Amino acid sequence: MGFRLIGTHSDVSVEVTFVNPIQSNRFEYGILLNRSIDVQVSSERSWRALGRVKGLSGSGEETNVVVPVGRGWLDGPLNTEPGGENRLQLAAVGEEACLFVNGEFVSCIDNRGYTGVDKIYLASQVGDAHYKGLVIRPILESGTAP
Repeated sequence: MGFRLIGTHSDVSVEVTFVNPIQSNRFEYGILLNRSIDVQVSSERSWRALGRVKGLSGSGEETNVVVPVGRGWLDGPLNTEPGGENRLQLAAVGEEACLFVNGEFVSCIDNRGYTGVDKIYLASQVGDAHYKGLVIRPILESGTAP
């Protein structure tokens, strides 16, 4: 599922509540900014961030190359029950994008080269999760959302 923003925002906060699959306690879902920064959490209590940069394929053609820009384990609360809910927030400010899960800070990742958000995507890779309560806010110069 994708959303196109009106204009391009250099600093933006995306907050969404994902609902775990009913049929399984396995999931992997997350937020993508411009299909450039992809941050996901999984039912295995892990998180990962991937960046997409321009590169050359083996045949010399220009292509998007996926590179890891962060990963780790979630220490804070994560609901892994079928039908349970988890709130993800990704705040992209300047050269950093910071991830929060259920209100708990997880990590900041390098956002250099990915600034200027005009498209936001929500993704579910494992299981049939869905979302609710999507909030997108530009972050003002004072560091606060309106």
